[in-house]
Amino acid sequence: MSRNIIQGTSNLSLGSGIATKVIIIGAGLGGLTLAQSLRRSGIPFKIFERDASIGARPQGYRIKIHSEASASLRSVLTPELWHRFENTCGKTVLGESNLNALNGAATASRKWRPGAGDGDIYSVDRSVLRHVLQQGLSDSGEDVISWGKEFLRYELCDDGTVKAHFKDGSYEQGSLLVGADGTRSRVTKQLIPNYSILDVEGVCIYGKTPITAELEAKAPALLRWISISRDEPPVIQGIVQGNDTISLLTEPMRFQSAYQQRYSEIPSDYVYWGLIMRRRVVASSDEELQDVLRVPGKALSMEITSEWHPSVRAILEQQDETYTSAIQILSSRPQVPEWKSDPRVTVLGDAIHVMSPAGGVGACTAIRDGFVLGAQLAEKGVGLESVAAYEQRMRQYATMSLQRSLAGGMKMFNQPPFDQCREVVI
Repeated sequence: MSRNIIQGTSNLSLGSGIATKVIIIGAGLGGLTLAQSLRRSGIPFKIFERDASIGARPQGYRIKIHSEASASLRSVLTPELWHRFENTCGKTVLGESNLNALNGAATASRKWRPGAGDGDIYSVDRSVLRHVLQQGLSDSGEDVISWGKEFLRYELCDDGTVKAHFKDGSYEQGSLLVGADGTRSRVTKQLIPNYSILDVEGVCIYGKTPITAELEAKAPALLRWISISRDEPPVIQGIVQGNDTISLLTEPMRFQSAYQQRYSEIPSDYVYWGLIMRRRVVASSDEELQDVLRVPGKALSMEITSEWHPSVRAILEQQDETYTSAIQILSSRPQVPEWKSDPRVTVLGDAIHVMSPAGGVGACTAIRDGFVLGAQLAEKGVGLESVAAYEQRMRQYATMSLQRSLAGGMKMFNQPPFDQCREVVI
């Protein structure tokens, strides 16, 4: 149990009779990591999630957990939950191949050289990880996650507490409100009124394709490890429209069969894929883009890749349409903004540093946020010192992640520099 949990605020006895200290808005990876950290430290918390359930909508599939994020998870999870995390991960094969999407030929392929931290890289299904991170949070018998609760605004109270108001008319009062509510965070909008993000002019269609004998026969080159199939523009189109590459990132997710039988949340083996491109490849205006994003994902992906080789296109032909989604790519500015720290409100994850998926570090950065904030609260108590220390440290590593996402975007879909991107008000 932690010491000095609350700085200058007495325990709150709410209408339910339960003392609430930390209110977490959002049950994504960052919010759940923070919850696990608070649970281990003995700091009371409650999570409010606007979705009706954990599987209410597609939220991506395979994610790579790199060394700093895996160390964060190991720190907040009990030994039993850490073993469950490891058991429910897919098999990680370190290597990458690049292919010409038009003829299916390899243009580059290399095993990753053994190096520091390589043993700490995990491939995990996002929904499976969320299931793991929910385990044990309600050991006391209290249901600490409230689903279907849409956050509207917060109120700073005269007694030094903060009150979160929800769309259904209810509210929750506590000592600290943490906005883990995603890209268009209402917590961030109120905390930092002039906060804005950037349209980096990218579109991503992502989905999953079951691994079958037919797929293994048609697309063996895409079932070894991470592969990126690239489609460069023809000369005249490159001159007129821009040198915009279309990239298909794929990686097989193969789970250990023994654990698939033990843990019901583990899916059947599949290939994760993301088709990423510059917006102007598919749309010439914002209005047209919205129309494009409403096209069923399979139809859109098949149209974009109509000239591709069958061995590459097979991944898209055999996709499970129920898991396919298309999104506009948005990003925070390259430097996480400064604001006056408030002892009662802070933010983490996409709520403050959303980034392009091309860098592959958005989820890891959110997990690290949850760990760092939880560690500061456990060490210093809930108050200005802990919140400010977290925010200062977060700005440093999140800025590095944003720079990596830019580098990935420039490689994968010719993302423009941040200073050439249009502002989007949240």
